[in-house]
Amino acid sequence: MLENRRVLLLDFVEAYLELTPEEAEEYKILAAGNPRETKAMWMTWSERLKADGKKEGLKLGKLEGRQEAVRSLQQVLLFQLEQRFGPLPERVRSQVEAIDSLRRLTRLAERVLTVGSLRELRLH
Repeated sequence: MLENRRVLLLDFVEAYLELTPEEAEEYKILAAGNPRETKAMWMTWSERLKADGKKEGLKLGKLEGRQEAVRSLQQVLLFQLEQRFGPLPERVRSQVEAIDSLRRLTRLAERVLTVGSLRELRLH
């Protein structure tokens, strides 16, 4: 709560008060305790919102990228399984489509070439 008030006060000072050069220097000195904090304090609220939005966008992009990678690996694995074992039972398709671990999908795709049955892959 105290930090929120501090940020609000800093935004107010930056946006509405015209500081004299001496006051501006003092303001910088007060904020100089932590360089990272100083940078954040000198950001306007709109810059801060933009930075927060960028972080959120990157996080969302990574999540969507991972989900796309999982879907792609699922499709590759299903294709490999059909090529190796013929038409797949629906329950096997459902099992593969339910796997969301990139590591597990990759291991299964690697093993398809060396196993003798779906049962060996624990897909049956």
